[in-house]
Amino acid sequence: MLGAIFFVVIKGTIDVGGLGVVIQRNFDSGRLEWPELTFDPKVRMSMLAMLVGNLAHNSYNLGCNQIITQRYLSLPGLKEMAHTSFIFISGLVVLMSICIYNGLLLYATYYDCDPLTTKLAVAKDQLVPLLVVQSLSNFPGVPGMFVAGVFSAALSSLSTGLNSLAAVFLEDYIKPLVKKPLSEHQIAITMRLCTVGIGVMSVALVFVVEQMGSHVMQLSMTIGSVVQGPLLGLFVMGLLCPSINSRSALFGSVVSFFFMGWLCITAQLAINSGEMHFESKPVSIDGCDYDFQRPLVTPANATFASDEPASLTFVQQVYHISFMFYSVMGATVGVVAAHIAGFFFGRNKAEDVDLELISPCIRRFQKSNYLSVKLDETILKSSNEKS
Repeated sequence: MLGAIFFVVIKGTIDVGGLGVVIQRNFDSGRLEWPELTFDPKVRMSMLAMLVGNLAHNSYNLGCNQIITQRYLSLPGLKEMAHTSFIFISGLVVLMSICIYNGLLLYATYYDCDPLTTKLAVAKDQLVPLLVVQSLSNFPGVPGMFVAGVFSAALSSLSTGLNSLAAVFLEDYIKPLVKKPLSEHQIAITMRLCTVGIGVMSVALVFVVEQMGSHVMQLSMTIGSVVQGPLLGLFVMGLLCPSINSRSALFGSVVSFFFMGWLCITAQLAINSGEMHFESKPVSIDGCDYDFQRPLVTPANATFASDEPASLTFVQQVYHISFMFYSVMGATVGVVAAHIAGFFFGRNKAEDVDLELISPCIRRFQKSNYLSVKLDETILKSSNEKS
């Protein structure tokens, strides 16, 4: 996939006229600008939203995700896990940088003839294939290699996710309900059936996602935060809040899940109804050299009348918050709800907490179990006397 993207980026940059042309056209159109420095959480892509949102999102992906956890457990030790994480983060930074530059290249290529406005492309996710076809059409087989590279990368990640979910269903839902231990053959059949079922559900949900807007990254992070927020909060409770017991943690996670579900659904409905709208950068069709139906053309960056009220109620202020904060909000709601539930479900005693299971920065504030230390010393002394 990286090879295919590199080839498209290099060929597209040469066709445009070089890196300087790409940068200049994006700078002149206002697409290269300093991030907005504000503490208003309703600003969609402020510096604060990017820092906090990406920190929470990547903390979940690298520390709490089922897929990455399975890969960690396949390594021999913590040192190898740290090295693997560093390599993964480095590769992720490179890949994201290429994707960002690819977006700049798309505008530089179509800066005076926007394909979305002329209906040459129906959706934003068709712009990259359009660039591939137009810039690489003289190279037989290369467009097909690009498609194969993208599909292979997508299917690789998809298969990993399906296998992880199937393993969770098997261990947490199927095995506890079965009276007799499953044989290897039964486990294999069960895993395959779970994978097929989850795959069918995923394909069916595509038709639902198709109706939920064109902001792919926002939609992905919004839907993912329904689960990411509660799970991130659950890991925070386990590592940093030793006084929270299992019942309080479960209560906090459930509250966070329903809160995030309400928040994401309400925000998406507000976007679809026009209550929430996002300003687009200007585009042009002055340089188009092909025919299209101009009377039917609506500029892709046209501004329509919005139903957004001048003053927002408290509930509206909540779901108008930038989607970048969703994972943090879910984790915060879960931790706060768990602490409140502690007044009803009780709290863990200091001597009942295993210090190896909490973060080292919290251990210094936790009372040690001196009884176990004395017991270990007694056992050690008696074993030395026998030897």
